[in-house]
Amino acid sequence: MAEKTFRPMLTYADEAHNVAKRGDRSSQRSKLASLLANRSDTLIMLTATPHDGKGQSVASLMNMLDPTAIADEENYTKDDIQGLLIRRFKKDIQDQVSGAFKERVITIERCAASAREEAAYDIFADMKLQMDETRAKGKGILFKTSLEKSLFSSPAACIKSIEARIRKLEKKYPDGDMPDIASLRELKNAIEKVKAVQL
Repeated sequence: MAEKTFRPMLTYADEAHNVAKRGDRSSQRSKLASLLANRSDTLIMLTATPHDGKGQSVASLMNMLDPTAIADEENYTKDDIQGLLIRRFKKDIQDQVSGAFKERVITIERCAASAREEAAYDIFADMKLQMDETRAKGKGILFKTSLEKSLFSSPAACIKSIEARIRKLEKKYPDGDMPDIASLRELKNAIEKVKAVQL
């Protein structure tokens, strides 16, 4: 008996940004998507996540839809993907969903910070990290910015970020000759006092 080959008529990929090619290596998801793209009669890919800013990522998705669309993944124009990529905003479908989008209500809530929270934030605000100062212009507060986000997320999240960075620095500077380690430990101790009160 002859072996039958299954050929799907339609392949549907949601969160399609996860199957885009990045760099020289392809993820398992990307390989699977490419395989299904070659064996399907129709391929539909959806994503609400903007691409990563690299032309190769979008090009790899477009080439799954039409292998002849883009010859050079690093050099192409929007004309090359005309008809393959449809970008729609909320305003584009507003009339089709008949009021399904609720209006966003924004309120500002304020609460006073405790003395321990103020003390921790003062340490953070005054902290100058050597690792950031040595970076290229424009990236000088990169880690501090991510640290601030985690600080306002929760004390636990910030402590986790600090501990991960301390481990990284201790590995890079085993002799401990890195002032950032002491600064981060000081901040961690202050945040732990905030966390202890919350518990």
